[in-house]
Amino acid sequence: MRNGFLQVLIAAWFAVGAGQASADIVFEQVPNQRGGFISDTDALYFGQEHYWERMADDFQLGDAAQLTSVVFWGFFYDSYYAPGNESIQLRFLGARKSDELPDENAVLYSETFQNPSRQTTGEIVLAGPGPPEYKYTIDLAAPFSVSANTKYWLEVVQLGDPESDFAWESARLFSPGQRVAFNNQLQPNWAYSNGSNLAFQLVIPEPNGIGIIAFSLLFHRRRGRHGARARSG
Repeated sequence: MRNGFLQVLIAAWFAVGAGQASADIVFEQVPNQRGGFISDTDALYFGQEHYWERMADDFQLGDAAQLTSVVFWGFFYDSYYAPGNESIQLRFLGARKSDELPDENAVLYSETFQNPSRQTTGEIVLAGPGPPEYKYTIDLAAPFSVSANTKYWLEVVQLGDPESDFAWESARLFSPGQRVAFNNQLQPNWAYSNGSNLAFQLVIPEPNGIGIIAFSLLFHRRRGRHGARARSG
């Protein structure tokens, strides 16, 4: 009985590991390798030093979800290659009732990441000198709860590095009505920028092996009790 119990535990443990290692994409806008928008608090942009601009894109989900990871694509204008060290701030904001733009009074989640996971994709973005495309994968410190059929804004920005100019890559356009939001030193209040999306994914974990463990243990115990009763009879 002990050997059987151990086998069940080992199988369930591997099931948990497999479940935690996989994930479901609940929202996706794929990159188009054709450009993007500066989203950086200290950039050299078209010869202007210490330029700042922040970008955000909106999303809605049909079902409530617990977001655990965010993936986005970007590149660097003037420095071409990514810096050795960088800080990325990620925020989820609600939408203003007046115009549905990002609401600074409704910052629902904010976290800063030092040197988040970043990989080159092998693609080149058709902007400036043709910089390489980077894919970022960020795991949130705590899940972010999203309600169904509710508009949210995702903001991604690089913080305080004048030696690199991060741009959030644009995505393939799914409908003419898609718009992103921006603010910068010329337009300090959030405003719409028409005709584009930004490239990102929102990720939730797949159902992991917790339920499999519980079921396996319960099944094994019930089977053991049934066998004991049979032997005693």
